[in-house]
Amino acid sequence: RLHQVCDITLVPLEGAEILRPEIWDEVFRLQEAIKHIQVVHDGDLYDWNYLCVRFNGECVENRFLNLKDVLGVANLTYPIMHDTNNNRDYPLAAHVGGVSLSEGVLVSGRALKVTFIVDDSTRRKRIAGEIWIQTVRMYVSAINFKHIQAFAVTDKSIEEELSFNI
Repeated sequence: RLHQVCDITLVPLEGAEILRPEIWDEVFRLQEAIKHIQVVHDGDLYDWNYLCVRFNGECVENRFLNLKDVLGVANLTYPIMHDTNNNRDYPLAAHVGGVSLSEGVLVSGRALKVTFIVDDSTRRKRIAGEIWIQTVRMYVSAINFKHIQAFAVTDKSIEEELSFNI
């Protein structure tokens, strides 16, 4: 069974190169702001920390953005980047699109994707998750970013588009 998902695709406002520190900083700040969004359902407050899908007790998050600190200093390997500083692997193939490679090293990319997977294991979490995801979509579409343009898509986007156009 698939969980509720909100994918946010990010492209540069100027040029086509996504591997710029100022872009990753802006995407990182966006992600942090999204994690602070709170919604109310039936009088209860829900936020990312409560609604996130967990693996080994931790929220499944966009940890690849931590590579912003080594961008331009270290070579990012593709499709998986191993960061020796914290002994973590990052599946860049899931988050960087339109790539150019040179001997397994990421030379350029045209888009980033951050993903928020919501735990819908109970009826209350499913409903609160739907509200949270719609709030995230509205939030992302309302911001004028300095370096990026953002497009939010959910697991229900196709269904919503079809219902509006039929």
